[in-house]
Amino acid sequence: MPKIKRTREPRGNKHNRNCVVDLFGSYKGADAFVMGTGTSLAGFDWTSMNDKLTIALNDAVKAPGFKPKFHIFCDVGIWARYRNMNYPEGCAMVCQKRARAQFLRWEHWKDPDQVFHFNHVSMPDQMTDVDDSLYVSRTVATGGITLAWKLGARRIFLLGVDGYKFSDRYYYDGSTKRPEKRREVKAGDGRISQDRHEWWRQNMNKLRDFFRKRNLFLGPWPKSGVYNLSPFSTIESWEKVPPKTVLGAELCPIEVDSEPSIRSIIYQPRKWSLPYGVKHRSEAQALFWSVEQAAKLKSPHFVEIGTGQGYTARGVVDLLARLERKSVFTSFDIQDMAGFWKAHVESAIKPPIKAQHLVFPGPEGVSLDWGDRGVAWVFVDGCYCHDCVRDAIEAWSPLVAPGGFLVFNRYRGIVSRRVGLQPYHGDPYRPAEVKRAVDTWLPKTFERVKLRRSLYIARRI
Repeated sequence: MPKIKRTREPRGNKHNRNCVVDLFGSYKGADAFVMGTGTSLAGFDWTSMNDKLTIALNDAVKAPGFKPKFHIFCDVGIWARYRNMNYPEGCAMVCQKRARAQFLRWEHWKDPDQVFHFNHVSMPDQMTDVDDSLYVSRTVATGGITLAWKLGARRIFLLGVDGYKFSDRYYYDGSTKRPEKRREVKAGDGRISQDRHEWWRQNMNKLRDFFRKRNLFLGPWPKSGVYNLSPFSTIESWEKVPPKTVLGAELCPIEVDSEPSIRSIIYQPRKWSLPYGVKHRSEAQALFWSVEQAAKLKSPHFVEIGTGQGYTARGVVDLLARLERKSVFTSFDIQDMAGFWKAHVESAIKPPIKAQHLVFPGPEGVSLDWGDRGVAWVFVDGCYCHDCVRDAIEAWSPLVAPGGFLVFNRYRGIVSRRVGLQPYHGDPYRPAEVKRAVDTWLPKTFERVKLRRSLYIARRI
């Protein structure tokens, strides 16, 4: 980093130190790379950028081996993500003044002079080329672009700023965001554009118009301009340039989703998205993850013990229909739940899926012919007393195929202290003791693979 001239400040006012203005003009005529975390950078060699002027957006600074020159984030609340990390040597952090104050108070932060603060504005016209403001509205990428402009960059390249996601991954490392309700538009190749990405495109258009009014970054390639190196990006504000022209290598080809993901189901605001008794979406995600994994077995058979109002059955059948896997789903209950089954489940049953609701006074469904391959998935969600859960384990665990799942609802937490239903035993009160029954009677041929709040998922080894 070039030697930076510090601005003078009143004595004792440490929070006014290291304004982003101190950095302006320090890289005149350079090529700047604004690095996002989109899926287009899957398999990308981040270390190849260490000799370039790079601006890491948010968690891009955590990419393995990556040593950016600058790291910018705008949301004050995410400062804690970076307080304990091994910060890249020579990297300057750029954030809002309130976030910088948090780092100065953090006793383990070693270098306060490493953190620079800026003034956040929500419209480009509120900036000048000499003030301390950066334009950040719905995406920090616009802040990275304006920072590169004020550093004096001649050309600005966007990498990993995609404007789309996939059903099973959002970031370059294959991870995804937590479940959230958003409007989505899915392209034929599997790319999904959310409403947030539409805001990104609008913000980029505003910044492009701001530059044009000032005769800045007009292009075309290879002249001074802002260029998008993500070939499938939905952001059309900037001219797209093949990555090989700039970097000497292509990015990894786009990976088309071969099948729909379970997350596309639990995101949708429908009442059967969450099974009865499951109060959190993290549990629903884990439950349907086990269904998706079990569906990979050959001709899988799915069993639910405790039909209830049919919400879980609807979610499972809906997922199997989307996966287009030939499978059979059977739901048992001690009571006749045909009314709920017809109202909530039957409309989702489509070939090649077969589904049925049967009435049995307990786990006697094991007497049916399950074939040589056994059962792929069993969801124990009937009575939660110790004896009933034990009986279900003893009856069904031998029938679960290798790689199949035993799933238990209300394993722990507040819901585990509720009583069992009276029709199962004829007595008014029985405590829910799923945890004690599972810990005592689950065979060693099963290993726990997930525990989400009150949901316990075991896979047969």
